[in-house]
Amino acid sequence: MSNKIISFSYTGFPIIDPSTGRVINEIFRPIVPIRISYGHHLSRQFDALADSGSDRNLFPASIGEAIGVNFKKIKPIFITGIGSIQIKAYPIKITLFLGSNAYTTEADFCFEQRLPLLGRNGFFSLFKGLKFKEKEQFLDIYL
Repeated sequence: MSNKIISFSYTGFPIIDPSTGRVINEIFRPIVPIRISYGHHLSRQFDALADSGSDRNLFPASIGEAIGVNFKKIKPIFITGIGSIQIKAYPIKITLFLGSNAYTTEADFCFEQRLPLLGRNGFFSLFKGLKFKEKEQFLDIYL
């Protein structure tokens, strides 16, 4: 593996009891702060989940709209997710910024998606490796 590593601590998310609305526990997830650009438009920094179960990057369409993507001009594709549910997505070539590093990649944008997902093809594939340290709750990205 590379000598250059970027590490991110996992972020805690509350688990809420639907019957009471009270927080009953917390789950920690590997969240990566990124920015993206399309054309000459650069997004604000946002948090995305490093998801080893996601084949590709999948972002909410609202992020694409904020950086000037006109979805009416893009041919949609249909992707299948958990439970074989099929959703319409729009594949876009973007630049992804991780710290001071920029990477040309692709992401699918979807109006049904709320949580930005970083997938194996388009994020994990950009690096020499990723190491999920579950006990320590850290994600190491080897550049």
